[in-house]
Amino acid sequence: MIEARVMTIWGDSGPYLTRVTLGRLRLHVFHRGDEDPDCHDHPADFWTFPLVTYVEEFIDRGGVRQWRLVRAFRLHQRRAEFAHRVIGPAVGTGQVATIVWWGRERRPWGFHTAEGWVGWRPYIEGKAREVGGDA
Repeated sequence: MIEARVMTIWGDSGPYLTRVTLGRLRLHVFHRGDEDPDCHDHPADFWTFPLVTYVEEFIDRGGVRQWRLVRAFRLHQRRAEFAHRVIGPAVGTGQVATIVWWGRERRPWGFHTAEGWVGWRPYIEGKAREVGGDA
């Protein structure tokens, strides 16, 4: 029997994402957009079915950052290497919910910075040093 897991990820300004996981099937509820200024990628390919149209920043094949609408009630396939940021709902304020089918993990997760790709742990640790000094 597969057990459901619920986890909320917090950021500097409060809750960011609540994730309900049931095997490879997930429900993501974004309480707000990404705080990080840099786009991130994922460890696995995934398919997402948004329940709300939202705005996404992404890095196109030429390396240019762009914004677009991700339409609700349409299936969107994403490769693990796809670099993006969730900005927020396309209209008004509130949460963005998506149903996700998570593929097999095949790579590390990280951020695309001006200096190049950085793994998630050094990226997060670097942010902590910037905020807290040399502690």
